[in-house]
Amino acid sequence: GWIPFSLYKDGQLYDEGTVFVANQRKVKVSRQGELIVFDIQVTLKGRLVEHAVVQHSSTLYEEQHLREIEQAVADDLKMQMQDFIEFMQEELRIDAIDITPYALAKWRQEITPQLEQSFIEDVLINVDVEVKLQNTGELG
Repeated sequence: GWIPFSLYKDGQLYDEGTVFVANQRKVKVSRQGELIVFDIQVTLKGRLVEHAVVQHSSTLYEEQHLREIEQAVADDLKMQMQDFIEFMQEELRIDAIDITPYALAKWRQEITPQLEQSFIEDVLINVDVEVKLQNTGELG
């Protein structure tokens, strides 16, 4: 989808724009004692659609600038995902991101009785986001 970004340096906006990305996710499930832990890795690949360098301090063909855009998008999305996971566990109390089947595949008999009570509220969900921009649209 389309994702806006803003880059700040020393508290000042110096670049903003939009990326277009497609995502993939990998879910791993493990146990730490009685606690079920989900590790979700989200990888987004795409291209820079538009940007406007406010302060002319760098250009996109500088690898570091592109990495900064990737990191800004990743950080923003990770924060949004963590907020949603917290909302899902505390308010919705349902598995809105469909990760329960990963635990069922490993421990079906053991966790099936918990599913009707408070399964999703009692698990740990970690999320990590990686963004890879493959096309900047600029000539270097």
